[in-house]
Amino acid sequence: MSGKNEQPPFFGGPEIIIKMEGTEDIMIEKGIDRESGITLYVQIYRIIRKMIEGGEWQPDSVIPSEDELCKFFSVSKATIRLALADLVRDGFLRRQQGKGTFVRSPLPHSGLTMKTCLSDSMFQDGMRGVRESLVTSIREPAEDVSEYLKFGGTIFYAQCMGAVDGVPACIEELFVPLVLYPGIDEETICGISFFNLVRERSVRKLFRMIQTIEVGRVKDRAAELLQVGDGHPALVMHRVFIDSEERPVAYIRLYGRDGKYQVHTEFEKIK
Repeated sequence: MSGKNEQPPFFGGPEIIIKMEGTEDIMIEKGIDRESGITLYVQIYRIIRKMIEGGEWQPDSVIPSEDELCKFFSVSKATIRLALADLVRDGFLRRQQGKGTFVRSPLPHSGLTMKTCLSDSMFQDGMRGVRESLVTSIREPAEDVSEYLKFGGTIFYAQCMGAVDGVPACIEELFVPLVLYPGIDEETICGISFFNLVRERSVRKLFRMIQTIEVGRVKDRAAELLQVGDGHPALVMHRVFIDSEERPVAYIRLYGRDGKYQVHTEFEKIK
């Protein structure tokens, strides 16, 4: 090794080649500028974002590892992680545990967050509902729940019922990995909406929610609680909450008796 101070890669260099799995080698026209006054991770964020928006990095392709990016940019792993975290947050990248970081889309994050509430507003106008806790327990997840949570360990389960004028209107169930919600078994479960409980108590930051609504049938204990016949038609709502690394962190299921409710969903633009 020579005793001279070598200029690090990407310091105002004209171009550099990055290898992408499943694609041709990608050439970046300009790297980071350590004299620009712009924070290094912001520069790296802009470079990678430009590659995605320009189509050089295609959706679902795997980006270089953190170690490779550290070498390319001659920066610390902490700097790379800050840039990647912002790209994940803004919807340009997605992480998949054990497989790497993938290009999500050339389009930026929409700047929208979804707020949902299952409270008095879920009942018809003029009706005021009450919500009571039926069951809380620590258990192993059933097969259908594991399909949503992708988790085979111990979970915390809670079941609440909403009623109007003494008539059952809905049953809401919460399934969460116990390890992600320390102390949740000590909560007054029905004193807070399940949505807020997940948002406030999860040790992982929520990134998005997938909601599916279908017409299904209630059976067995659920039918008994709703005071309908076994197999009676009902609205069934599934909500899966996902973190920035595409890992499910909670699953909420709701059975609604016909004619007693409305589902209220609100979108709010964030900065």
